[in-house]
Amino acid sequence: MFPLGGQRSGGSRKRGGTPMSARGVSPRSAGARLAAAVCATGTAFAFAAPATGADIRLANAWTRPMGQGYPTAEVYVDIRSDVTVKLVRASSAAAKSVAIIVVRENPDGTRAATAVRELEVPAGRETRLALYGNHLELREIQEQKAPGMSVPLKLEFVDSAGKKQIVEIDAVVRGVVLRPPPPAEPQQPQASANDPPSAPGAVAPK
Repeated sequence: MFPLGGQRSGGSRKRGGTPMSARGVSPRSAGARLAAAVCATGTAFAFAAPATGADIRLANAWTRPMGQGYPTAEVYVDIRSDVTVKLVRASSAAAKSVAIIVVRENPDGTRAATAVRELEVPAGRETRLALYGNHLELREIQEQKAPGMSVPLKLEFVDSAGKKQIVEIDAVVRGVVLRPPPPAEPQQPQASANDPPSAPGAVAPK
């Protein structure tokens, strides 16, 4: 569920001055209150509601700790829009790329994960990118992230008219830090057809 009390964006931004909301509160003060609310509840949320665009809201973004030796990490987030849109791109400063992953269940009960170019977000209901389901995947992670830190995310959406919107949110890092994976075993050289056959009882040199 999305947290109560989320503010809607009213007016458009203007250059050369501090934009004000419909209630006369500057975004800086609103941002300070938002940061305080996040600290108090541990829930991060973001929204984008341009005057002529969709009202897209993100909430509850989180990811597992990014330990040494793990090149990928899954990110989860809840998405809601007042009109049907498509998630067409994701990016983060913490990784070289971010994939949109769709998970489907096979008849035998196993799950198959596939990277897709876009993901539809139906109007008026919550689309969850969640554990064991559809999610985002950080690839070629650039830095380690411990519990309590955050990962910046940019999600790009497009509506039926082709209008693009970018919504940003910080995913909270939480969970247990995994141990580094064991080092890969060195591969043994394969015998060539031109190599002489080994004599019976011969011991390979060390």
